[in-house]
Amino acid sequence: MAPRSSQRKYVEMEETVDFGASYGVGTNSGPRIGLIATLDSKEGEALILAKRIQDHGGVPILFDTSLGPKGSTAAYDGVLVSREQLAKEADTTVSELVALGRTEAMPIVAKAASGIISRMITEGHIAAVVGVGGGTGAWLSHDILQKLPFGFPKLVVSTAYGKDASYDIMALPSVADIAGMNRVLQTVFTNAAAAICGMARAIPAQNEAQRPTVAVSMFGVTTKGANYLRQNLEARGFEVITFHSNGTGGRTMERLIADGEISALVDWTTTEVTDQVVGGGCSAGDKRMDAAAAAGIPQIVVPGATDIINFIHKVPEGFENRLVHWHSPVAALVRTSVAESDAIGHWMASKLNRSTGNVKIIVPTEGYSAIDREGEVFYSPEADAAWVRGLKNELRSDIPVVEAPLHINDEAFAALVADALVQLIEDQSSAAVQNPAVTVGN
Repeated sequence: MAPRSSQRKYVEMEETVDFGASYGVGTNSGPRIGLIATLDSKEGEALILAKRIQDHGGVPILFDTSLGPKGSTAAYDGVLVSREQLAKEADTTVSELVALGRTEAMPIVAKAASGIISRMITEGHIAAVVGVGGGTGAWLSHDILQKLPFGFPKLVVSTAYGKDASYDIMALPSVADIAGMNRVLQTVFTNAAAAICGMARAIPAQNEAQRPTVAVSMFGVTTKGANYLRQNLEARGFEVITFHSNGTGGRTMERLIADGEISALVDWTTTEVTDQVVGGGCSAGDKRMDAAAAAGIPQIVVPGATDIINFIHKVPEGFENRLVHWHSPVAALVRTSVAESDAIGHWMASKLNRSTGNVKIIVPTEGYSAIDREGEVFYSPEADAAWVRGLKNELRSDIPVVEAPLHINDEAFAALVADALVQLIEDQSSAAVQNPAVTVGN
């Protein structure tokens, strides 16, 4: 492989050799570490981080995500995935990307980089990836890394990166701005190199023999019942993954279902829907409840904490005169009204009507949360009944609704739901045997 120019000693990937040969550097047997940076603006800093990676025994592979008219100029004896190659991956040219402008070019460049890295991961030619930069570099790094497999080591070093907890991307604040080099950045870069090389060398977790995986949504005010459910399902041989229904948790759960990681769902806590419909602070967005319906996995849906509108730090204007319960010094809970409960039921039914797999709704008529039961501050049979009414008015006639005279946190209710889920799974599996076109969870 020849240097790109006499001024630059990057070794560029050649089209005629496979990834293994393209990305190898001499006889160095250390882990290959991808390093994402806009080399037109952060090349000096990126090269220092690359050197730190080498110091820790890694082999850096630079991905040039530059967006400006000029590329990099520094010299470095290493491996480069150039912006020309990223442009080719995107079926365009550098000049066309520059003409688009930064905002339009960024997602194109990110998609191209993630495509190349994903292939390298599949073929075993890269062990970890770190992104470094300011606001633009952090956005590009996150967009690239979020498309990589769960468990693959990922790190972003930036002043501008607010970690999205729905992805397993580690964040290391650079403390000082990434401009030039100083003792603060030297320390941060040394730690970043040690961290990414350490993750690349980590011994993979020894997972148990694969069991059917059930996702369960939960929240503080539904945790007791959700734990009963988890223990019940685990005793039956299921792997249970719980997701905190705070917005991030719901988005993560939806993504993993869409990725085929989940066999069945107990949507125990649907308070994120309440916040989406009414305007609370824990909405998971308007795609909530889409993934399971589309994937066709068996699902049980419970109106857990739909009685609660969540706000952080303060109750906003328009809700001041409502019934408020402070769950913690920073978490204000507002009780849903009869009209709001009806609207939430309608919204959920419209989502469930799209289900392609077995689904059942089970309603704990004695209350939907720890503070929605007789004697508690949010107890309102009228509002809870309005949710059921709104749901039934919109729901497909073939989707069963079971109303159980139990509270959501009762152990007996968890057992009822567990039994129902097992039956749904068995029914769907039997249907698949008779008709191979029927979708069954993993």
